[in-house]
Amino acid sequence: MSSFWYLVAIMFGIQSDGKLDVFLFEEPRNNPGFESKEICRFFVSGNLYFIMEKLQENYGDRPVRQLLCVPHEDVKKFLEANGLSK
Repeated sequence: MSSFWYLVAIMFGIQSDGKLDVFLFEEPRNNPGFESKEICRFFVSGNLYFIMEKLQENYGDRPVRQLLCVPHEDVKKFLEANGLSK
C-alpha cells in the first residue's frame, strides 16, 4: 500500500482551549503529500525560506516549535480526533 507523507509545523504557544497550533502544508502544489519521509525532508531542506514565509503569513512572528514529516495515516487520525476531517 502506498503511503504519503505530509509536512506539519507545530507552533510555540497554546490556544485558550489548551490546544497547539498545527499547520498542515499542502505541498507539493499539484500532488499534496510526499512519496517518502526522505523526499519530505529534502523538500524542507531546500525550501526553508518558503516554509517560514508561509508560517509567518498564518502566525506572524510566533516561533516554530517543530517541523515534522508525518505519515498520511497519522495525519488522518489527528484530523479526525480534532474534528477537522472533511
